[in-house]
Amino acid sequence: MLSRLNETSESLRRADALILARDLETGKGRVAELVASKPWLSEHSQDVLREVYGFNGGLSIFRVLSIPRGKKLRPETAVSTSLNPYIPVQIAVYDAPGAIWTMDDLIPVDPHILRYDIPVDRVLAYVPALIEKAYEDVGEEVLAKARLKAREGSMSADEVFEEITKRNEEEVIADVTGIKPEVIDFDSRDDLLFALDLLTGEFQNGRQYVTDREKRRYFYEDREEAIAEFDHNADILREFFGME
Repeated sequence: MLSRLNETSESLRRADALILARDLETGKGRVAELVASKPWLSEHSQDVLREVYGFNGGLSIFRVLSIPRGKKLRPETAVSTSLNPYIPVQIAVYDAPGAIWTMDDLIPVDPHILRYDIPVDRVLAYVPALIEKAYEDVGEEVLAKARLKAREGSMSADEVFEEITKRNEEEVIADVTGIKPEVIDFDSRDDLLFALDLLTGEFQNGRQYVTDREKRRYFYEDREEAIAEFDHNADILREFFGME
């Protein structure tokens, strides 16, 4: 448990816990505001990452960004990311294929997975640490009684925190100003699904993967070429996701 860490003397109030829960439900960016008003939360997040999870040097964080075809990635500042690369890839699968309307045309939007390699002191908030802190300072009973409007009906703060924890989102809000990300542009939804299969262990090697897909009525004109391509792409993604 995160509570094994020697905790700061500062504490969260019920109102702070509700801001955290509400933002995790709606995604309106209030967590960044909360952390800006209480800088000790950033220090606490960094301490947890160092002392509990062993991120002493730095860490890799991931996010998905949909970019109109032909446009370049713009430099970013404070961004929401995840320690778990599965999360942004899964979001990209849900959103693909995408497009945006302009005054004159429909422009395709391509999902890009970004990896930022950052020092721990660039972390503004590690959400699991903030959730744990809310339970410590406010208490489960109070959080269970604290209701807030949700996208569908209402939920308690406790229910929101449980749902976020269950999804293993591992959200990190970080300042990436001046840091150039490593980027992979996924050309198709099939490429994204392949990345998910790799991350979940469904892909072991190209030959096994092609054989399994053939059983599901996939057809490959050149079987050996397909096997080699899957193995090649898997090597690229393993390195990108830090699986080696």
